[in-house]
Amino acid sequence: MSISMLDRYVLESVVPIMLIAVAAYFAFTPTLSGQERKQRLSSVAFTLAVVPAIGFYDGIFGPGTGSFFMVACTLLLGQPLMQAICRSKLLNACCNLGALTVFACSGAIVWPLALIMAVSAIIGAQLGARCALHFGPRLVKPLLIAVCCLMATKLMLSTGHPVAQWLHRL
Repeated sequence: MSISMLDRYVLESVVPIMLIAVAAYFAFTPTLSGQERKQRLSSVAFTLAVVPAIGFYDGIFGPGTGSFFMVACTLLLGQPLMQAICRSKLLNACCNLGALTVFACSGAIVWPLALIMAVSAIIGAQLGARCALHFGPRLVKPLLIAVCCLMATKLMLSTGHPVAQWLHRL
């Protein structure tokens, strides 16, 4: 498997930095409302290159996948924030269905837990989508920034991360 070729330590070290970069991008980009921007990559190129790369990352590690899809949609496809959110939700769901298929074929699913997680994900997605549609970017943008920063902090404080090891020595 491809996961055995990647050093988990490298991923655990790099992903928090990437999440902070995502948060910084959304924090310092003032024009994330409903305006479309210049598309830098065709939909076909995006589908053939970016989606598999982020999907591969999701399959081997995972945290921040939705945020990475969202940044890719806004930066590379020029989509407005709300459209990028919708697209990233769909792409993330496809990644999750792909993972479910792989694990189901290998018989490695704890079905009661999987069903609870699926129902929770559906409820959370519905509530999140309704809030996003009602409040728009004025809620989504600060929430996205906060979640990216919190996730980065959680990852940096987890056992084995260089930051956690450094703090442990203090």
